[in-house]
Amino acid sequence: VSQSRYWGDSQPFCGNTGLSYQNTTGAPSYGTIGCLFTTPNPAWYFMQVQQSGNLSFQIAQTSTGGTGLDVDYICWGPFTPAQYAAMCSNLYNFPSGNTTVPNNVVSCSYSIAAIENFTITNAVSGNYYLVLITNFSNQVGSVTFTQTNNGGSGAGSTNCNIVCSVDLGPSQVTLCNQAGYTITSTNENADSYAWYNGTTLIPGATGSTLTVTQSGTYQCVITCGLNTANDTITV
Repeated sequence: VSQSRYWGDSQPFCGNTGLSYQNTTGAPSYGTIGCLFTTPNPAWYFMQVQQSGNLSFQIAQTSTGGTGLDVDYICWGPFTPAQYAAMCSNLYNFPSGNTTVPNNVVSCSYSIAAIENFTITNAVSGNYYLVLITNFSNQVGSVTFTQTNNGGSGAGSTNCNIVCSVDLGPSQVTLCNQAGYTITSTNENADSYAWYNGTTLIPGATGSTLTVTQSGTYQCVITCGLNTANDTITV
């Protein structure tokens, strides 16, 4: 998973699978944010609650040799679906230097620990949360971000459909007496969509669905932050 140094390119997170990424190095600090006195080498992630309940997470950072590295974080939320598109601009007005922290900080830690744990209590289905993870020591390594209470009593879950993957469903071998067929992408939270008939880009086809009127093999390419995914279907 590619990390994002800027909130505008924050990556989706799914607790069922977790994520592991090469940490950020050589990136400037935003300065003081919440309990974080400094925020060097930032990486941004967001998640959406699927099933209401408590969400417990662990963030761990290690060097390439396996030694623990100081990891710090801050988590904001909840943001309703209506607030989702503007949740980052509601936090800060980069790059103007306005870093006034809003009141919706859920959890924050600036300790020297290489492993951090936090819990979002009573998370509500449909709401979003945003997480900033930093690399204080500026050493090359990796970060793992996982949900630790999957399947537990009272545990909630996160929506894995927002992660960058796309499924167009099974091929439609025989369609009779139909004027057209609508292909639907399973990921409706991608940043952008591009549809192809074979290898030819279909102009103006930039939505999560495509209605086709002729036989062919169609491809949908989606982007989610810095990531891309694609799938094909024969109609």
